[in-house]
Amino acid sequence: MMTELRSIRFIRIAVGFLRVTSATHASLAEVGNMKNKQLAPRRKACLVCTTALYLTFSVIGEAAAQGYCSAVTGTGLNLGCAETLANTSTGTLGAADVFVDPVIGRFDGLVWDSDTMSGLALGGFRTRESIAFSRSVYRSWENVFFGSTRTDGGKTALDVFAFRDPPSGPGNVQATLLFDRLTLENTSLTIRDGVSSAGPQTGQIVNLSLGFGAAGIGRGGGLTLRNSDLIFRDGTRLSMNSPDGGPAFIRAERGTNELRLGSNHIFGVPLTVDVADGARLDLVGTTIEPFLDSWLTVGQGAELQLRSNSVLGLTKSNGSATPSSEITGGTLRLEGAGTELQLTDPQITDGSILLETGATFRVQDSNNAASALTFAGNSTLRFESGASAVAGSVTGPDDLTVNVRAGTTVVSSSTLMDVGAGLRASNIAINQGTLDISGLSAQSDFYDNLSALSVVNGGTFMDAGSQVYSGLDTLNVDGGTLRSLATFGSFAGPSGPMVARLNDSTIDLFGALPPASSIAPGLASLRLNAEQAQFSGDNNVRIGISPSGECSVSGGSCIPGTTRYSGQLITNVAGTAPSLTGFDTVFFVPLATDQNAGAADYVTGGVSGIYTVALNNPAIGLPGTTASYDARPRTPTATDLASAGSTLPANLLYSIVNDPLADDQVDIAFIDVG
Repeated sequence: MMTELRSIRFIRIAVGFLRVTSATHASLAEVGNMKNKQLAPRRKACLVCTTALYLTFSVIGEAAAQGYCSAVTGTGLNLGCAETLANTSTGTLGAADVFVDPVIGRFDGLVWDSDTMSGLALGGFRTRESIAFSRSVYRSWENVFFGSTRTDGGKTALDVFAFRDPPSGPGNVQATLLFDRLTLENTSLTIRDGVSSAGPQTGQIVNLSLGFGAAGIGRGGGLTLRNSDLIFRDGTRLSMNSPDGGPAFIRAERGTNELRLGSNHIFGVPLTVDVADGARLDLVGTTIEPFLDSWLTVGQGAELQLRSNSVLGLTKSNGSATPSSEITGGTLRLEGAGTELQLTDPQITDGSILLETGATFRVQDSNNAASALTFAGNSTLRFESGASAVAGSVTGPDDLTVNVRAGTTVVSSSTLMDVGAGLRASNIAINQGTLDISGLSAQSDFYDNLSALSVVNGGTFMDAGSQVYSGLDTLNVDGGTLRSLATFGSFAGPSGPMVARLNDSTIDLFGALPPASSIAPGLASLRLNAEQAQFSGDNNVRIGISPSGECSVSGGSCIPGTTRYSGQLITNVAGTAPSLTGFDTVFFVPLATDQNAGAADYVTGGVSGIYTVALNNPAIGLPGTTASYDARPRTPTATDLASAGSTLPANLLYSIVNDPLADDQVDIAFIDVG
């Protein structure tokens, strides 16, 4: 009963207020005529259309109207609650052009309750003309908030449109909304063309402009999304600017957020896009390409998704001091042919990149020059489509440097990559970290394109199969590990003969993935095809030893010539000035592939007790002249074997039983020292 009485009383008050409001408006109009004659026609027109609208609003109740206004706190701004201002001054909520400073007073911004607005007979937020916070009468539009206090994770749908009221006569309105900063919270805001129910009045919001370029006006354009969407349905254009040339921003602070903006937008200043921890930002059919000194940040547990031909270009000039883009604990998800993300020197730390159905991640600067993609922590790059690519600039898509820092970075694909797709790296530099591409199924053009591989300071490079890195002209392993059974370098490759430098390195055949499931790890080989092969420091070659041998099987039988008793390091060193130096720094570390084999099995196994662990220049038709070993590899002591982690019986040592310099191979035999 009390609720009913309260409602009746409120309606009576509202109707009474309307009677007073007309006089109040007349008085305001007179004051406006004295101060600014241009405002009077607009206010008088407002009075005609206000009464029914205000009744529609009033019965909602004052508490509901204050909902979102009371939720906007901690901004440091003097904000006006649009609903309250409508009650006490203009009597209208949707006609935005009546919210002028001489009527409502001066505020730093206006707060609109999306739930209230969506329930109005207007059908949303309407303006009859352009609104620009840079004009003195509209300064209160500098910071605009549309939001809802709902807590169900949903979004209140709200339309924004323009068309002229009937008293102004039929016609078309083309309006621009110029705010400094726009914040959306729990709101799906659609900017669309307006059409009256009678048909003759139409209107378009041609531009949504955030930020103004003149000095001293505003703080710089910004769009903040909190579980919200911004949708341009009918061709509105977004422009962003700032008074000092500093960056504008798009920031997704929480929840799931979506931009459907189309293309042809204007950015007069750099742009930062920030997806905060735990938030998600989706660009759908949206093109944003500032091509200035712009950057991206994606936080912990956050996700940036581009789909439906979206393009986001946040690049910077070569040598610019602008921060690099950073994805820290977050995810980049790109989907669809025509979808492209362009960043300069991005760093992925404990993050993920997922590319689907032909999307492209392009790493370049705004001068269209090459830049580097850096991974750190435990990060992943996954190709879910054979047509997707991570590439360099438009003019040099195959010129891309990939850096791998501390942690493990895994690159994989769900299918065989198309020619010209996949990871278009020309240079891979691993420093302290691990790069695992064993799950990447690539065409030969990937191996042709990679011209430099560097593994240093405890770094590890790991692949799968017996690939041929035919494009390598430089291999540098300094304090790093090659966990591979590949062939590095090609005399017929596009880059010519390779230079290989190995210092304090580890070649780990035992830890590599075997080329065939029937052969144990460590019993295959790694090849170096180079004009210069330089060993220095202390280089360990970890090989498997099988006394009885293992072979590739077909139809239940061994394929002739495939039986292997040990892993092998194979070097082909040839050219116009071939050089193989420092082979006395090489130490072969034997590891057991048969846990049941005893010491006597190793002594008598292999080929009459002999195991060939290295071959030099076995290939036929090598170019120019060849270079032989310059020294015998190191013969280990029992302490050496134990320190290196040999898993053979502790009472075994091995010796080199041939002359490697004369034979171009290294044969070892095991000795039981009791």
